[in-house]
Amino acid sequence: MKPIQLTLATVLLTAAFNFAIARAAPRVEAALAVTPSPAQDPSLAAASGNALGIELYLRLIQNSPNESLFISPYSIDAALAMVYPGTAGNTAEELRKGLHVKESPAAFTKSHAALAAVLASRAEHSATNANLDAGDRPFSLNVANALWGDRRVQFQPAFLSVLEREFKSPLRLFDTENLAKRASMVNKWADENTNHRISQVVSANDMRDVGLVIANAVYFSATWGTKFDKAETFDAPFSALNGSKTKVPMMHARREMSYAQIAGADVVDIPYKGNDLRFMVIVPASLSKFESSMNSRTLGDAQAALETCDIDLRLPKMKLQKTYALVDSLTALGVRDLFEARKADLSLMDTTLGKMRLTHVDKVVHKTFLEVDERGTEAAAITSARGNMFGGHDMDPKPYCFKKVNADMPFLFSIYDRPTGTMLFLGRFTQA
Repeated sequence: MKPIQLTLATVLLTAAFNFAIARAAPRVEAALAVTPSPAQDPSLAAASGNALGIELYLRLIQNSPNESLFISPYSIDAALAMVYPGTAGNTAEELRKGLHVKESPAAFTKSHAALAAVLASRAEHSATNANLDAGDRPFSLNVANALWGDRRVQFQPAFLSVLEREFKSPLRLFDTENLAKRASMVNKWADENTNHRISQVVSANDMRDVGLVIANAVYFSATWGTKFDKAETFDAPFSALNGSKTKVPMMHARREMSYAQIAGADVVDIPYKGNDLRFMVIVPASLSKFESSMNSRTLGDAQAALETCDIDLRLPKMKLQKTYALVDSLTALGVRDLFEARKADLSLMDTTLGKMRLTHVDKVVHKTFLEVDERGTEAAAITSARGNMFGGHDMDPKPYCFKKVNADMPFLFSIYDRPTGTMLFLGRFTQA
């Protein structure tokens, strides 16, 4: 038998699993099937993605300290969560720690299923799209998973069952040996599930010796609860993290918004129509100093401190498109064996009976797109603390306050689902 690899694509997370010589491992089809079914609790998956997202954010800015960044913690976590049921031994233990899984594997995968269902329900708010003005962004929150496999691999029935049942991702067998056509299948799916914002995820060369591709896509589009007036947008200087200054189109609004101050940073929380999805912007005096003290509780502390204020806000229009190779960052966070052919244990993913075996995850690719303007936000990704990140609650009435918040210097931002606390997107804007 020949070894092959797996590719993970998140927002797209693609995981490329390499082919390999068959391992002398026992068949374990029943290992997943006998696990009891716990109650579905979306907060488990939300906490996992939030914690992993902060860690990856801090790791990635070390590699590019002056650059803007934009990732989808939810997408990365979801793609890796689809790999998790197929791992065993130390590979599974490292991934469990990396994903911050504190419950059983069955509870974790079911939590992801519950969270995906909750997020899908956001798009069912027909009233959100019923009163749109001309040019408004219609509300859309699309979360999708996909699984493509080589027919020469004999996959574990229990693994396929978990992915189809919990992640709504049945196995699609590649019906061709042509690498360009295989890449086209994956890219077409990415294009369709990100509203054509991410259309090129893998190349024909990327598909060489790939036996399995796992992908998660997230697409979000929404109009602000109260739009910014285009007539108030003006060119203003922005001080980049490297010390340079450039002109940016600066949006302006003065109205009641949710505000907090943490660690010397101004926090403004802006709702989208429907009120479940929020855009949080954090403007510190020094972004680098603020990031040096960030942890999994930082954004949750900010959300908990929010109060209604009269806010005079200046916020740049933004457009970002990013690509990240995440294997090195995940390895630095302790997920190591999964990416090494001689160490990865994927024995719950395939059997010894196929012509080829999966050896390891070769690539984890994450692509994102963001556009923020006066109308609202459009964001897409392909890849991918329990109550500590964000917690939906009604704020008690506070005394009147007035604040001026000018995001004319590097700042951090997040798009999150308020009821579940799920951090869909996380980024920093450091240069125009």
